[in-house]
Amino acid sequence: MATSPPSATDEHVVVGGQDKRLHGFTADGERVLTVETGGPIEARPAVPSSGGPVHVHSTDGDRYTVGLSGERLWHVEGQARNGWLGRHGSLLVDLDPGSGVVTGYDARDGTRRFQRSGRAYPFPTLSDSACLFPVTNSADDTKLVTLAPTTGEVLWESPPRTIVATETIHTLITTLSCDQVCNDCQWLL
Repeated sequence: MATSPPSATDEHVVVGGQDKRLHGFTADGERVLTVETGGPIEARPAVPSSGGPVHVHSTDGDRYTVGLSGERLWHVEGQARNGWLGRHGSLLVDLDPGSGVVTGYDARDGTRRFQRSGRAYPFPTLSDSACLFPVTNSADDTKLVTLAPTTGEVLWESPPRTIVATETIHTLITTLSCDQVCNDCQWLL
């Protein structure tokens, strides 16, 4: 059976299958959950570092949120077939690559925190204090846009530049607070 790329919490491995199911296993290989979805799962599930719930897109276009005991907690119809999902703490970020819409949800109950559209946001870097998105324009210049994880408010934007230190920025945003990044990342741009 072909599978999606796996994701792992501190105690579980979660993987989607072509059998239209989300599967969860303990570190010893014991199956702890199998949840039916409406289509094969090709995208990597989004998981917290420990505990649950876990989130996944199915090729039926729906997003499923499941507890680690196998109960379906919430389900959203008609999202992206293979949209990107990211999870950090209580923030779940859903990126629809077709429309360029990025939506932030409370990962525990599905309450929408923010939605931004009109830009082609690639995969963000998530931290407790910021969602950092590199945004490239038609001239291949990139600027960094940072959104507040609770409201989606733009915290800051860099001027468009050619950025060559993306990995450094990703490391920086995950280890520093947003205020530090605002002040400290200017040397990278």
